Amino acid sequence: MRSNYSFKLIRSAAFLTGAATIAFNAAAIEPAEVKLGESGISFIPTIQIKQGYDDNVFATTFDEKSSGKLEIIPDLKLQAHRQDSQYTLGLGLNSATYYDVSDADYVNWDLYGEINEVFNSRNRLDVNLEVGTYSEDKSFELQDELPEYDGVKAGILYGFGAKSAMFSFDLFADYEEKTYSSQVDQSRDSENVKAGGTAYVAVAPSTKALLEVNNSDIGYTNDPESDVEVFTGYVGVTWEATAKTTGTVKVGQQKQERVDGDSTTDPSWEIEVSWAPKSYSTFNFNTAQTFGLDSQSGDYTQYMDVGADWAHDWSPLWSTKLFVSYKDEDLLAGTDGRGAGFEVGTTLITRETVGFGFDVTYDINRWAELTGGYELTDRTADAEASTPNATSDEYKRNYFYVGIELSL
Repeated sequence: MRSNYSFKLIRSAAFLTGAATIAFNAAAIEPAEVKLGESGISFIPTIQIKQGYDDNVFATTFDEKSSGKLEIIPDLKLQAHRQDSQYTLGLGLNSATYYDVSDADYVNWDLYGEINEVFNSRNRLDVNLEVGTYSEDKSFELQDELPEYDGVKAGILYGFGAKSAMFSFDLFADYEEKTYSSQVDQSRDSENVKAGGTAYVAVAPSTKALLEVNNSDIGYTNDPESDVEVFTGYVGVTWEATAKTTGTVKVGQQKQERVDGDSTTDPSWEIEVSWAPKSYSTFNFNTAQTFGLDSQSGDYTQYMDVGADWAHDWSPLWSTKLFVSYKDEDLLAGTDGRGAGFEVGTTLITRETVGFGFDVTYDINRWAELTGGYELTDRTADAEASTPNATSDEYKRNYFYVGIELSL
């Protein structure tokens, strides 16, 4: 099996390299819009094909399994425009075949739609909906399948106020639901309902101060006793194209209140900054501290993460992207914790996750580009409560890939 995979990888790499040698005067991929008669609707198909190698398919601590991986990711999109408004409907598929671990194979689908309605200079409405089946990239020890769930995401935002106005505001609501297909660990099924608003005040050209409040009701659907209501308040600033930077900085407090009446209040922030010293080079930085659900258990997570990337166009043909990330989180007892005798909110495990990677892109022409890259994920953990086994939360993973993206 190993030699068979090596041959496939070499063959794919040779094909991609050969395609690159005949490319000439390429530009970034720009999918063509196929007009559907006089309807005003355009059809935009794309497909990605990736040949990779994963040295820890299930992201586990012991009994690591490695395999070659072939991904085929087509996307079919319908799009229409009306003045400044845009409407999108799409269907995406993601097929993954593992050469040496057949139980990990999956075929996921994703149906999505988006409405960006601009009524006039002062009123706008954004609506999005996404449903499908999805696979997570980490399994559990002794489980030879990647966790799969049916997911629903929906959001709506109404904005009032022109960009040049002194005052403006946004009202928003979001919904997310996960229902796992396996009958094991059903405590992971979860729901998150969030609503809030943001008010803006212009303080300088292209710069606005902001005040945001939002409330989330999150929990595991088969255990309402572990539900948590999270109230967040932020103050901050947002700016565009000031000294070649754009960004948003929000800092404040987050209060978590549980069904049993216990509550905690912690600092919270969301920061995103982009700096483009040159038109062909961009640096992005983001960090956040917040509270949420842990996708791998019936517990909660209080976490702080930091990420940065650098995208650079070396020529009209070649571009690269480097990225790093760091996450420091406390796993807090939720559904599973209560079952083991821990009070909801007890810190069970402290985890640190470091990520690093890079992508290289070669533009063959307007409708095709070659890609290649590498990703490293390294997670360590320490037990805080007396019973949890932190060792099972640790893993290290390397992933390499080459691929091609095509459009019309």
